[in-house]
Amino acid sequence: MFSDIYKGAYFFTKGLKLACSRQYRGFLLSILLVTHFVYTVLLLFVAIPVVEAIGFQAEQKLPRWLQWLWYPAEVILYLVSIFLSGALSNIISTTLNSFRLAKLSLLVGASQPPSGSLQNGETRNENTSLISSAKREASRLSYVLPRIFLVGILSLIPVGNFILVPLSLIISARSIAAQYLDVPSENANQTFANTLALIKDNKLTSLAFGSCASLSMAIPFLNAIIAPSATIGATLLWHDIHQVCLLYTSDAADEED
Repeated sequence: MFSDIYKGAYFFTKGLKLACSRQYRGFLLSILLVTHFVYTVLLLFVAIPVVEAIGFQAEQKLPRWLQWLWYPAEVILYLVSIFLSGALSNIISTTLNSFRLAKLSLLVGASQPPSGSLQNGETRNENTSLISSAKREASRLSYVLPRIFLVGILSLIPVGNFILVPLSLIISARSIAAQYLDVPSENANQTFANTLALIKDNKLTSLAFGSCASLSMAIPFLNAIIAPSATIGATLLWHDIHQVCLLYTSDAADEED
């Protein structure tokens, strides 16, 4: 159990370190500019005005003796708005840079030993059409966006948002893990259903990886480099999982012989 959680956190941290290395710095800078711009716009012109509008309504409608309840709720809403701005900015940035992130994943994957799912040597061609990439990105968004919006809705429930914070983190972590683990999966010509099955078979590892990415999205400036970092980390994790599966299959075959 602990080893699975450690593995998810380890590969996210490793991706973060590699994203800042000279080898991948070109990918980092181009994606960072897009993410930071989108995050700033969402936070300043959407998230904060929404929280201020909710606060104004709360002060108008709550009885005077209950208005103290708004202050802790306001802090939570500001934190959630920062988190959701980071999550949405990364989703938008990932969508806009999906082709570059796929190439980044291919570059990272090329340095890894062959995994169980790649024994036939078939991988996605770097020149795969933009239409194909757009279709796959649409599949990811149809899975991720409803869950991210669910987190936002849960955070607006009075008093209950204190209890729902851990649940929101779990939902967000699973969604983010699916988004980034699907990049190397797509490069290996696997379906999105294969990615979800991989997450199901490695629940704690993928949850730990997604939790690290989700929490990092709430940290200003750090959230701007999550897309390339999580892509690199997810690619390394994906290859590690399939390499373990390959070794397990080989050992089972030897025992049968």
